[in-house]
Amino acid sequence: MNSILQTSFKDDTDGDLIVRVRHMANILDNLDAYKTELPPWIPGGKQFREHADRLEEVVNLPGSGKTKDEERTAARENTIRTVNFAVQYITMYSEHFKDPSLLENIGLEVKHRTYSKNRKLPGKVEKFIAKDDAENSGAIVVQVNNGIGKKGSVELQITEGDPTDEVSWRIVDYYFTCKFHVNGLEPVRRYHLRARFKNSGGNGPWSDVATVVVS
Repeated sequence: MNSILQTSFKDDTDGDLIVRVRHMANILDNLDAYKTELPPWIPGGKQFREHADRLEEVVNLPGSGKTKDEERTAARENTIRTVNFAVQYITMYSEHFKDPSLLENIGLEVKHRTYSKNRKLPGKVEKFIAKDDAENSGAIVVQVNNGIGKKGSVELQITEGDPTDEVSWRIVDYYFTCKFHVNGLEPVRRYHLRARFKNSGGNGPWSDVATVVVS
């Protein structure tokens, strides 16, 4: 079961959306996820307030007609898009720290997505190859058998410690192809890797552990 944020605002009036976005702006100012330096493309409270002001400005323009309606629609869509960008960032932050409570109390409804018991889980990664990338220092090449499917991915984990110690494993990334590169590793070091398929039904079993020494 995954926690997701409800970001459909089709039932919100323009006034409701303006109030909601300004309320969220105040919340974002105090979120842990926003207390570190962020790249400019992750919107925060400042951008939320700018969108709310713009939407309010357009709504309060005198008169009516096609031009005003188009401006209002554009302002509304830009506002919702910015909210969605912020929600994606907050969700990733929550996933990284494995703390779904971070999604609560930010002005949006939290829904819990469940999957049908009849949904087929992916099978085991039977073919799992990890080898040193001879052309690039501190890199390895990973290949899995084609069991991803149209809506699946591969979760890759790595450890430099004891592979029998679950705590030592950490996620490298999620991939949507069967062959990919992992960069930024320390040369002349032994790494253990494992992979599993993921789809809308959940996680498949882990592959056998592969070990590689990076050059």
